[in-house]
Amino acid sequence: EEGIEILRFNNATHENFESKLIKKEMLDDDYYYFRYYISSTFTFNPYPENYPFDKQMVFISFSLVDNDKYGLVQTIKSQDVDRHFITDGWKVLGFRSGIIRKKDHYNPVFKKKYIRVSEENRIGTILSRPNSFTVAKILIPLVFLAFLALFGTYLPFDELETIIALTTASFLSAIALYFSTERPNPLSLTTIDLIFLLFYFFVGIILVAIFVLGFFPEYYVIGLSYTRWVLLFFTIFSCLYIYKRVKSFFPTMKFDGAES
Repeated sequence: EEGIEILRFNNATHENFESKLIKKEMLDDDYYYFRYYISSTFTFNPYPENYPFDKQMVFISFSLVDNDKYGLVQTIKSQDVDRHFITDGWKVLGFRSGIIRKKDHYNPVFKKKYIRVSEENRIGTILSRPNSFTVAKILIPLVFLAFLALFGTYLPFDELETIIALTTASFLSAIALYFSTERPNPLSLTTIDLIFLLFYFFVGIILVAIFVLGFFPEYYVIGLSYTRWVLLFFTIFSCLYIYKRVKSFFPTMKFDGAES
């Protein structure tokens, strides 16, 4: 009969938590039916490693305030989860619903050791970040700068100063683009950081080749031809690696090592 008072919303910021009773009805055998409208901000742990191609799991976590008194919470089936909500441009990939259990082992000094099992019910939505703007803002300029640096490898040895100027301009422009890009600041390397890092290696290979072959003019043309092949294989490897990295991650609902 207490209704929503027997529930605890674990990841809600309680400063702005609101609940509005929509319907209350007494059923047979002293059961009650309630329907509420919940309004709050719910926190979750994001995974920004694949930014800007990342997928996130946003969820609502709830459990009983007292399992011994109120029993169990029935799991909500994923097909019963409300699928109509505003995502601000994010693409909905799927839904998750289930119970996550955690087993803790306690070893008190003056008491017998014991095990406590805690559980929470979660309703999650998998979202994919819209990245078309990032592609237009970052990847297209990087491709242009890569072709600009590659163009220098086709110039003759007599225009060595022009070659160095083109390559250096591409490198510095990429650095300026990196620091002007909006990106998260996690402790690990994100996909956007990796893209810029691979681009720096791409330009670095050209600079090293030009510097070394500058001392051997007779091998300059054939040396750069081999360099272009190296750049081709390096580009293919980089694209495959980034594609595999982006596709390998799929978010899950985790609870101290347990996941669903």
